[in-house]
Amino acid sequence: MDLVRLVYDYTDIEIIWLTMKEAPDSWSSILQAQFCKTVVQFQNAVKYHKLTLLNVTPQAWLSTTPAYLGDSSDKPLTTDNALDSTQPAYAYDSGAS
Repeated sequence: MDLVRLVYDYTDIEIIWLTMKEAPDSWSSILQAQFCKTVVQFQNAVKYHKLTLLNVTPQAWLSTTPAYLGDSSDKPLTTDNALDSTQPAYAYDSGAS
């Protein structure tokens, strides 16, 4: 997230909107991103709904898209490795505001 802020001058709302624009359509009704006012709130919502999002995400999308829900490794996300994240949702804060 810090890299996005370094390169672009986006507001939190713009970052959330751009992320949802690239995410599968099925995520919209689950995340309800319109109620997230900050990127941290949005990230917490994604982490909280991680398994549900994986279950409604087409498998083809998971194998060709960088991991939005997992760690920064290059391995595709599956329901088996979704819980590998070492960062709890409530503790994430990039330090940027």
